[in-house]
Amino acid sequence: MLMLLSFNDETQDIASLQPGNEVVEMLRQAQHDVLGSHFLANLDN
Repeated sequence: MLMLLSFNDETQDIASLQPGNEVVEMLRQAQHDVLGSHFLANLDN
């Protein structure tokens, strides 16, 4: 979970520096997918 939190912080820092950047949007989508998968995995257990 710490890795997810760190990734979240890094993504937000990048987004604040480069709003609307295509790569940033990809990172944000990846972050969403990772968090979603994490919570779904917890629900399965």
